[in-house]
Amino acid sequence: MWHCFSRGWCQTQVILSVGWLEERKGHHILIQAIKKVSLSIPTIKCIIVGRGSQEGQLRELINQLHLEEHVEIVDNMPHSELMSFMSWCDVFALPSWDEPFGVVYVEAMGCKTPIIGTKGEGIAEVIEDGKHGLLVQPRDVDSLVQALLTLLRNDELARRMGEEGRKLVLGELSWEANASYTISIFQKLLRGQICQ
Repeated sequence: MWHCFSRGWCQTQVILSVGWLEERKGHHILIQAIKKVSLSIPTIKCIIVGRGSQEGQLRELINQLHLEEHVEIVDNMPHSELMSFMSWCDVFALPSWDEPFGVVYVEAMGCKTPIIGTKGEGIAEVIEDGKHGLLVQPRDVDSLVQALLTLLRNDELARRMGEEGRKLVLGELSWEANASYTISIFQKLLRGQICQ
């Protein structure tokens, strides 16, 4: 496992993805994108954390594309270890679809890690594309390649998006912020300010 590739230890840039190994999570799209990115950034590494019915097919795709040195699938891990991964990876990418809302995006943003999500999905209702992270077209390898290269080639942009993402999490997506919002809705209902 690539624990040694944390920020500042070497020139390797690490992409992290977390989720069930199912087709709708888009890990096969990410693997294909890594193939193209590796042509420009040969030291790129991608860690996919999860388990699921597509694991065998994903491993086969990694072998077919000769990405054994670039992509590793690892089993689920304790939450504390996962958060450590999120805090030192360079980019968090989950190009999923049929995704109402992914908590893993919020966890990554909370670690100041720039994220890549999918347009038209739950995360698109939360973040501003280009400010808190980047949104790509669903099932589109080239769109994902462009987003990855944008963040990996521009440290300042990646840093700024990471900081904006954390601000968003602390300001609007924390349990406290959600509790306050829920209380305000109930108060408005009690005052008759919201039509039933």
